[in-house]
Amino acid sequence: LEDRLANLHCKDAALVFTSCYVANDTTLQTLARQLNAEIYSDSGNHASMIAGIKNSRVPKHVFRHNDVQHLEELLKKSDPARLKIIITTVTRNLETPCPLFSVPHYK
Repeated sequence: LEDRLANLHCKDAALVFTSCYVANDTTLQTLARQLNAEIYSDSGNHASMIAGIKNSRVPKHVFRHNDVQHLEELLKKSDPARLKIIITTVTRNLETPCPLFSVPHYK
């Protein structure tokens, strides 16, 4: 199946996950480890994302749900040289997403 999907999309390879939970868990832990990043996670994130964050074993910081000001406070305390992954999610269909574009870039 993976070979057929890769060929269909003209890619070298493809991955098929058994569920969205497994996809989130595996993707987050793999990216965070490979990039040696620290993770900033919205407290409202889905259990699959929380599992991936925990399984990555990289430094993590949880900010209050959709609270950009709290996220900024945490980012100001961090090592500016370390790559950061910020994970937000809309947990309910009608919820407003976190306004991340209002977070200034830190150098």
